[in-house]
Amino acid sequence: MKLRVAVLNAGLHHEKAFKWADDRSLTYVYIEKLATTRLEKFDVLIVPYHTDQIALYRNKGKLLRFLRWGGVLVLLGVTQEGPRDWIPYSQWQAPFTRELVIVSGNEDARMIFGDIRAEDLKFHGYYVAHGALLPGERVSVLARSEGNRVVMFVRRDGFSGSLLCTTLDPDFHSVAEVPGPKGRSPGDTHRWANALLQNIVLWAMAEAEKKGCFLRIVRRGFGYVADTVSTALCWAMLILPSGVLYWLLSGKRTPQDLTVYTLAVVSLA
Repeated sequence: MKLRVAVLNAGLHHEKAFKWADDRSLTYVYIEKLATTRLEKFDVLIVPYHTDQIALYRNKGKLLRFLRWGGVLVLLGVTQEGPRDWIPYSQWQAPFTRELVIVSGNEDARMIFGDIRAEDLKFHGYYVAHGALLPGERVSVLARSEGNRVVMFVRRDGFSGSLLCTTLDPDFHSVAEVPGPKGRSPGDTHRWANALLQNIVLWAMAEAEKKGCFLRIVRRGFGYVADTVSTALCWAMLILPSGVLYWLLSGKRTPQDLTVYTLAVVSLA
């Protein structure tokens, strides 16, 4: 069964950053359609840096439900501007971090960072990551900064899904013309950022594969049923009131006619 990977698209750098993965049939979900999109039909959902945090806050319940149904959620370049608590299972903490320490002996960290060194990920002139994370319990920390602050973690919850959350933003720096550390060319920054981004996507796909076909079928089935029920209710809400109004305005209708009409609409919906 082929994996379904979705990327939230806010119309900034997002499609360009994932251009290399076009052959993997990524689906771009525009942020304005997030509220009406059934995420359960996807196996992996990637939320890039610079995604509208108001929309994420309003749809936090959808993200949590996606995780509970076994999905793999990847949050890149996580920040929290203002009071909106949108980040699942974590808080965000300023200021930005100046150092990066990759946790050794961690299998997830090995898959995601591979041969990439901490110094390769210094995309900015004076800081490394966009702040730090304050995760809850049951997390595995993959990277830290000064003061033992968390920069990347993974959270797994038994039968449920997996969450990868990081304040690093390799998606943005894989394509943006942002000056990096002194003496480094933008090409070097793009190369290392793209390498990390690809590793993260491949990790997420491998994580989704571990869930097994049964869980994917159940989750996608739930999304399909929810879509069908939602469409049916919309049609019923549109058709039924007009039929009732017609019945009320027509002096030739009987209560039995209304009952038959209602049952017909419900069965068609």
